[in-house]
Amino acid sequence: MPFDDDRDSENDSSLIGLGFIPLVPFGWCHFARPEGSQSFATIGSFDCDINEDLSKALAVSLRRSNLFKDAYFSFGGEQEKANLIITAHINKFYYRGKFITYGLSSFGCIFWLFGAPNATSFNEVNLNLYMKNKDTIVWEYTISGDGGYWQSLYYNYGYDVKDFSKILQNGYNEAIYDLQKKMRDNPEAFK
Repeated sequence: MPFDDDRDSENDSSLIGLGFIPLVPFGWCHFARPEGSQSFATIGSFDCDINEDLSKALAVSLRRSNLFKDAYFSFGGEQEKANLIITAHINKFYYRGKFITYGLSSFGCIFWLFGAPNATSFNEVNLNLYMKNKDTIVWEYTISGDGGYWQSLYYNYGYDVKDFSKILQNGYNEAIYDLQKKMRDNPEAFK
């Protein structure tokens, strides 16, 4: 099922240009909903339908795990046919970035040519997965993680949102291991 979105709605990129004021070392932005933003430190936008894409990725991970006969994404139309339903609450899918000018305004780009960082990015994810057997919750798991990069014209450029996929991939793998253990310990709940 599509995930429920419980995130804040604050996206602020109004301070990214502060780095172009002399003596101000960097400008910054932060997005509680990065998919709705157009001003990251090194990329133009992040094209993602969070509620659908995260749940579709989980369906693929579950299908590949071979824990179930089948696993698929649905908007709810096939709910009556499903033995188990898994969904999640997205609590955080957060981006913070800095655009570094070293207090030299547009002249800070001289340092960039020599490999000095021109940006930093930070990603944080928190979501609660849960599986229901009709109306009873039979399994819950929280995926939580963060990470970031120093970026330069020569390394990690464009990695503003790269850690989102790493956090989710690792989180889904760990969740599936936890689900497998729960299924082994209590097989009756998952019939």
